[in-house]
Amino acid sequence: METPFAAAKSYEWKHGQVTCEAYSATDQVACEEWLKHDVAKRVYDQPMIDGLKDDMLALKSENFDISNLVEYIALPTPDAHYWDIGESVADLFLIERIGARLPANRRRDLRTPKGSLPGADVAGYLPDGAEGAMFLFGEIKTSTDAANPPSVMASSGSGMVAQLTRLVTSTDIRRQLLYYLRNRSTKGDLPSLFKSALASLAKEKYALVGVLVRDTTPDSKDVEAAAKHLDGVISQGQTCTLYALHTCIPMSGWAQHCKAA
Repeated sequence: METPFAAAKSYEWKHGQVTCEAYSATDQVACEEWLKHDVAKRVYDQPMIDGLKDDMLALKSENFDISNLVEYIALPTPDAHYWDIGESVADLFLIERIGARLPANRRRDLRTPKGSLPGADVAGYLPDGAEGAMFLFGEIKTSTDAANPPSVMASSGSGMVAQLTRLVTSTDIRRQLLYYLRNRSTKGDLPSLFKSALASLAKEKYALVGVLVRDTTPDSKDVEAAAKHLDGVISQGQTCTLYALHTCIPMSGWAQHCKAA
């Protein structure tokens, strides 16, 4: 189903090379259904869960005794953290609204059930509509903080501004993302997207994005300071887009609707 965020922007403005856009979800029923289905499938990587179950049932069909595997199928999946849900909300928005291609679900890199992965939250491609693409790098933050901006934007070490600044200024970080994407871009049209994005990077072109997911009323102060700082950091001709996504369901209720099947 489509993301429940209205097509009309809550606000939009530019500061130099940085564009800021905010969108709000106002239909609570549609938002709940989206959390229950599309978001939950991404949060818990439902295809991965179903694939493992299918593998086990295939063994059973070949007359293997899978009694020792039943607990793996029956074991309930722990509820996701609110930031896991926020990241999936942002992923689906980027996929639908700007056509982002994200080759891997981050859950497939987890080594513990409630692990938190280091590194950029967004690593993928932004197709140009003409069979070419740029790399898409970025960060996602989720906050119910009433302050404008919330602390997740401005924190000196782990805030979005600090993380995007490191992405822009560290060739080493971007190189690691190239390794990450190359190893996850082996099927379908992904190899050609990687090659095209690499050619764009040779011209110092890539797409930078930040997504703030909120359950508060839209306020441009959420992103104003970030836009001003980032405009002074990114190279001339480079672009950056900051999105603020506002749900109509309080963050405290997200997990109630977003559960593994």
